[in-house]
Amino acid sequence: METIRLENIEEIKTIYIHDSKIINVNCDYNNRLIKLMLDTLGVRGLGDKGIKYASLEFNCTKYIFMSFVHPWGDGISIISFDVRKGLSINIKPLNGIDISNSFLTEFILNSGDKIEVVSEVLKYETSNTPM
Repeated sequence: METIRLENIEEIKTIYIHDSKIINVNCDYNNRLIKLMLDTLGVRGLGDKGIKYASLEFNCTKYIFMSFVHPWGDGISIISFDVRKGLSINIKPLNGIDISNSFLTEFILNSGDKIEVVSEVLKYETSNTPM
């Protein structure tokens, strides 16, 4: 399992999930935890190694946004994965909230929908079996 915090945020570049399909998004509100389950079978560098699944677990979550409007049509594959920190996190509901130890992770799906998560910790794990 790989753990990413603001101090080692550059390591997020080693996570390759382009073309992964979102299987499930779980939200544990009381524990401020968001978990994305991904199907990575078709992902270059993962699927060809037999790695079928990945988990992205966001801890100390301060904000999540998900759209379901499909502006570009149906689709659940990740086409863009970006991270921002500091002043580049410009989300109105977070105005006045301390996000100095947090970072924004943004996913864009091939449907055009977006998932945004602001958290302090991201744990990444791969597996051959569902997690």
